[in-house]
Amino acid sequence: MAQNLSNDHINLTMLTDFYEITMANGYFTNGFKDTIGYFDMFFRRVPDGGGFAIMAGVAYLIRVVPFTVFRKKIQNHFLQSFLYYIPYAVLSAMTIPAIFYSTGNVITAAVGTVVAVLLAYWNLPLIVVALAASAAALVTGFFV
Repeated sequence: MAQNLSNDHINLTMLTDFYEITMANGYFTNGFKDTIGYFDMFFRRVPDGGGFAIMAGVAYLIRVVPFTVFRKKIQNHFLQSFLYYIPYAVLSAMTIPAIFYSTGNVITAAVGTVVAVLLAYWNLPLIVVALAASAAALVTGFFV
């Protein structure tokens, strides 16, 4: 099911993080409920070579672009489907490379990935998939 990206009733709560909600609660409980608050994103030192900051920006950008680019209801079914699946494609693009470097051994990572894909294909619960994939990678590590 494609998302409704119409600006007629934009729900911007998904663009809010926990810090902003906490600060808004502070405003509300201290009698500033009608005061406009501005939130800036900054940090003093780039942690971990800047990778986290780049990915945080990319993840935020993907959520904001449809709200800023499209001003009316999207009628094109292809474009609706494309925008609906972007978060999944980005998540895959970020996760798949990390899988093969997570164990320090490509063979153990590949075995864990194959086990995870098969169990997910059979619609097993996420906890079963995660534990079985981790166990498969661990056991494989004893033999390679």
